[in-house]
Amino acid sequence: MAYPLLHHLAQGPMRVSALAEAVHADVSTVSRQVSTLVDLGFVERGPDPEDRRAHALSIGESGLGLLADIRAGRDRWLRQLLTDWTDDDVRDLTGHLARLAGDLETHLTTTTQRDDA
Repeated sequence: MAYPLLHHLAQGPMRVSALAEAVHADVSTVSRQVSTLVDLGFVERGPDPEDRRAHALSIGESGLGLLADIRAGRDRWLRQLLTDWTDDDVRDLTGHLARLAGDLETHLTTTTQRDDA
């Protein structure tokens, strides 16, 4: 679960609640995972610039390094996996995955909005 959390924190600081919403997970679950990432030095807690009473999370330098390592490993694995695929095959897969991701995001957003109502 480190990758999605780090990916979102690389976009900029955010509160635990916003991070949980971004990864479509329960706040308590994300809070526990963030605590581990803080203990490991990948994530930092600091004052929320919009509300100094609250805390915001940000990715640290070692977190950025871990994120880059994860992406590099994933990219190597995918290149090996797709070695025998044509460019058209890869384009088709990319299009289908983008559609799936969009549909999933729409579904999760709609479900979350319904649950909040």
